[in-house]
Amino acid sequence: GTAQILKLLGAGTRDSVSRLLGGSALTIPIVGPSRTLAALATEDAESGYRAITTPDWCNEVCAGVALSIPLYRPGFRLRKVEAPVLRQIAENDTIWPSTAMERGLKQADVSTRVEYYPCGHVEACGGEMFDRAVTAQKQGLRKLIKGRNQENESA
Repeated sequence: GTAQILKLLGAGTRDSVSRLLGGSALTIPIVGPSRTLAALATEDAESGYRAITTPDWCNEVCAGVALSIPLYRPGFRLRKVEAPVLRQIAENDTIWPSTAMERGLKQADVSTRVEYYPCGHVEACGGEMFDRAVTAQKQGLRKLIKGRNQENESA
């Protein structure tokens, strides 16, 4: 929400100004519960990240990264992509909701295949959902390479 974005922008600005003036970097947690000052602040973000990281993982990032978060729009440049696109959408994503991802699909001028996964954002980074997503990526890449090889053979 707006309050979260303002908190992040404030922290990002303080970090950038500090570093410009020769000071040390200001860090914030990468993940944290909703309404906390974290780059990804949702109820499932921290537990999800902890499930896919090592025990010595450090949950921090320079706060300046927060200045780019509000500008990130999945699919915004999709219309510039010339290759077929595989868009994989986590149906229960609280970080990038599926509705935002679907809006990005309207930008595509190329062949787009969409697959939905019954999981949250981070769940797709490990376990069964990760395996399913990677398998679909491999299949799509094999199909693309096979098609290109056939085009080259007939040329």
